[in-house]
Amino acid sequence: MIAKRRVLATILSLFVPVILLTGGLYFNSKIHNFEKYETIEPTEKEYGYTLYICKSCGKVKTDDYVEPTSYLLPNIVINEVCSSNNSILPDENGDCFDWVELYNPTDRVINLSGFGLSDKKSDLFRYTFGDIEIRPKEYLVVYAVGDEVVESSNTDRIYANFKLTSKGESLFLTLPNGKVVDKITYPELKGDESYSRFEVNNNVAYKITKGTPMEENREFIAVQAPVFSADSGFYSDSFMLSLTSEPGTEIYYTLDSTEPNMNSIKYEGPILIKNATYNENVYRLKKDTTTDNEKFPKDLVDKATIIRAVAYDKDGNSSDIVTKSYFVGLDKYKNTNVVSMVTDPANLFDDEKGIYVKGTLYKQWELGGKVGEEPLPNWKNRGFLWERLAEITYFDKGDLVLEQRLGIRIRGAVSRKRQMKNFNVFARKFYNGQNRLLTPLFDEISSQKSFVLRAGNYKEGFLQSLVADRNISTQLAKLCALFIDGEYWGDYQIMEKYSVHYIEEHYKIDKDNVSILKRGQLEAGNEECVKDYNELLSFIKNHDLSVKENYDYVCERADIQSLVDFYCTQIYINNIDFSYRQNVQIWRSEAKSSNPYEDARWRWMLYDLDASIYKKENDIKYFYDFNMFTEDSPFSKGIYQDPFISNLMKNEEFCKQFVNTFMDLANYNFNKDIVKEKLYKVTDNPEKSMIEFFENRFDYITKYMADFFNLKGKLTNVTLHINNPEEGTIKLNTLPDSITNGKWSGKYYTDYEITVTAIAKEGYSFDGWKIEGAEIVGNKNSQTISVKLIDNQDCSIEAVFKKLN
Repeated sequence: MIAKRRVLATILSLFVPVILLTGGLYFNSKIHNFEKYETIEPTEKEYGYTLYICKSCGKVKTDDYVEPTSYLLPNIVINEVCSSNNSILPDENGDCFDWVELYNPTDRVINLSGFGLSDKKSDLFRYTFGDIEIRPKEYLVVYAVGDEVVESSNTDRIYANFKLTSKGESLFLTLPNGKVVDKITYPELKGDESYSRFEVNNNVAYKITKGTPMEENREFIAVQAPVFSADSGFYSDSFMLSLTSEPGTEIYYTLDSTEPNMNSIKYEGPILIKNATYNENVYRLKKDTTTDNEKFPKDLVDKATIIRAVAYDKDGNSSDIVTKSYFVGLDKYKNTNVVSMVTDPANLFDDEKGIYVKGTLYKQWELGGKVGEEPLPNWKNRGFLWERLAEITYFDKGDLVLEQRLGIRIRGAVSRKRQMKNFNVFARKFYNGQNRLLTPLFDEISSQKSFVLRAGNYKEGFLQSLVADRNISTQLAKLCALFIDGEYWGDYQIMEKYSVHYIEEHYKIDKDNVSILKRGQLEAGNEECVKDYNELLSFIKNHDLSVKENYDYVCERADIQSLVDFYCTQIYINNIDFSYRQNVQIWRSEAKSSNPYEDARWRWMLYDLDASIYKKENDIKYFYDFNMFTEDSPFSKGIYQDPFISNLMKNEEFCKQFVNTFMDLANYNFNKDIVKEKLYKVTDNPEKSMIEFFENRFDYITKYMADFFNLKGKLTNVTLHINNPEEGTIKLNTLPDSITNGKWSGKYYTDYEITVTAIAKEGYSFDGWKIEGAEIVGNKNSQTISVKLIDNQDCSIEAVFKKLN
């Protein structure tokens, strides 16, 4: 076989020259004779090239391509990588994503259009840049967020669709033509560490440092923070405070809540800590904190002494700032809850950045601007860009519970323009490495991400506490005295903050599967849920809900008991500033599971009860006798115009649920004696108007409700009996089974049957019912029965239990 191939090769070698010769003669007229015609220089984005033209036929060709100038080295470099970011460079939403920093070391602007950034060599364009420029000697940070959807109004923010691993990997920066222009392989990194590029004598080296995004890379030198000889707290007498730091450092401190630096007071010996109340009021007298005609304190307000200190080494490296709050001679606060909020005063009161004041633009407008063209005062700005760092110290009846750096924002709507504003307070990793409070402020919860400081007395929290056992979300609350930068600000309430974290904590649903709407607008979660809610509302408005199939459809989309509890509460406490679109917040899970709350149905959240139990001096028009069902208030229409109730009440099952629930609440949750007892546990000096309201509300509002639902029956007494509470109890309608500790009485309309369930305790079993003045509907021996009440007859219900053998 090999010999045959050699013979064939020899024969072909004889013919090839002949073929080439004849072919050359034949095609001579078709061979192009190109010569250089013109050179096109490359631009930043376009390739350069040379044009050639054939002298024989005029055909033009291009060759000798030159890459765009932005592709030429020296070029963009990967300057820093932070793959375990806890607290550095939060984005505008306050999230701390891992990040990659690019740097332009050249003296020209470079456009990144078409460049690729990736952590996989097999896919160099996992993220492709758009029309982004980096100016000479400037930086660009790319957040590595993976598939997470990030809402951003800042077009300069870049979110790459891959994530970094803290264990270490390689990153590639690639030209549009596929050429890798830079590569970095970083090691395992700890929280807030970065892998940084350094150039020393034209040699490139990489080191693990503390992250310095958007700045020149530098090695981090840790300086220990000053140590105080006394903790924040309450002290009866003056004392001397000592500060110490490591050898070779100096301490600087402030007394006015500003952040200390090397221009502050140098520590040279113990500091006298005394009662600061006799110092002049400073921050509490700032007049640009309100547009209302409010009175400011004329007398000296109580004050704490605030010490903020920092240590510097000989090279100017600084430690963290330490802040302490000292209450000297203020023992009256030891029996209350106290919050000391310390922040650089500029964060609150500076015209440019202060979140508590009118601000420059609004003040300029006040000097002669046109009506209707007023700019937003600073306190109306929202979002993370208007969040400020504060040191929050919390004392529970004199005991130090929490000291933590947290973020503060102004909260509310109309209340923003008042002297005493509300705050939202957030724990975030970039403040101190923790995204939860170091200690929850309420014993009932195990974890807390945020809370609210709400100006005013106990009213909001107390009213919510009355219905904390109902099928609506309520916020835990406690009273406190708030001090801002050392000055007493007023009485506030510490309250839970509604959020996806609240739902996760209380209902054990993954926060990523929760959506929340506030006043019909998306507060958190999936944008599709807004459409879903509006479709549900439209369905309720446009379908006959007396038809079972239609009503069942609504029940599949909304937790009707939650809706009923919400409306019954608002109506009974006479909240004249609420409607289905106003001061209403709802939530749902986006997934379904065996968790009874994870069923994708809407549930209601109670909040903003300022306009409840409404009574102005010498004005009782909207007090306990106000009919919210049929009358309009200054802030909202009556229930008769509410699309939920006006349409749902066409269904008889809903009417029964609403009427019985309303009476459950009236008889138990809002019982005048129960309310009064709970009120005196909250305050020794309750408002007379609140006691007066609950003493009178029942007689008026139950009649209004009966008229609105066109009830024909009578209001009759129902008494539950248990001979021995150790044997068992009775559950009535939606009320808790703990109400019957022997005997309980309430009033119900005879139009609808009530439901009772006998619940035997351990060691006992149910043995039957004894009922007078009413009829049992259905199986008389069942543990759960329906009871038909009779007009003009008092009803007595007794559950009988027997001891097990």
